Amino acid sequence: MTSRCRSILVFRLPHLFTHPTPPTMHQFSIHTPSGEHLGFLVMLADDETRPLPESGQLALQIQPAAQGSALARLAQAQTLYWQLTRDHVRIHDEDGDHRANIRQEWLLIGGERYLLNDLEGSL
Repeated sequence: MTSRCRSILVFRLPHLFTHPTPPTMHQFSIHTPSGEHLGFLVMLADDETRPLPESGQLALQIQPAAQGSALARLAQAQTLYWQLTRDHVRIHDEDGDHRANIRQEWLLIGGERYLLNDLEGSL
């Protein structure tokens, strides 16, 4: 009976302890180049099964300090989407109009630059 129990446990282990799935939500804090905190940016993947998602929705939550900036105007969009391109992430609105880019750790909106701090390891 003992050997039967072991084989059942060995059979079930792969189902109980699967490999971690890739994160489908990526969170960043947003800062001015001088370090002032302006809010948060969250990227949600369209296809949660892909190891490297290529598109999804984007959400912004901004602080009062960001009022009047290009960041505040971007945050007013009803819905924002992101699309991975060759060397950056392209952000567009519900009409498909290009609104911003993310390149390395920078959010670029018009001529304004905002530093993104990846919160994945911080949370």
